[in-house]
Amino acid sequence: MKPVGEIGVSVRVETERPKSRFQNMKLLADRMSEGRSLLGLKKMSSKMPHEHRQTREIVLSDRERHYLGLVARGKHPSHVALMTGADEADVKDTLDRVRNRLGATNLLNAVSIALLRGLIERDA
Repeated sequence: MKPVGEIGVSVRVETERPKSRFQNMKLLADRMSEGRSLLGLKKMSSKMPHEHRQTREIVLSDRERHYLGLVARGKHPSHVALMTGADEADVKDTLDRVRNRLGATNLLNAVSIALLRGLIERDA
């Protein structure tokens, strides 16, 4: 028997199920944004992303910028070697050196860091 004054009510809330991975990511981003606003946190500035992480100036040589720019345009390091006439091992070593200097975990991460820091230009 229920104590006097207590009401047994169950509420079921139906939510939309995302139909694709993109919609799932969008939903997660929206929820994170709502959570930030509830906690009183500011949105990160989109003008200078990751500025707080940049502790020292990194300068890339012309060759390093050229190779990384080609990778940013979707070229595989072996294709970069064919396009530039360089040895494939030299291209891979150069890209690995750049990746390490940028503190990136992989080549895609190196490209995104370089783009964010303005070390290479976006494809126009």
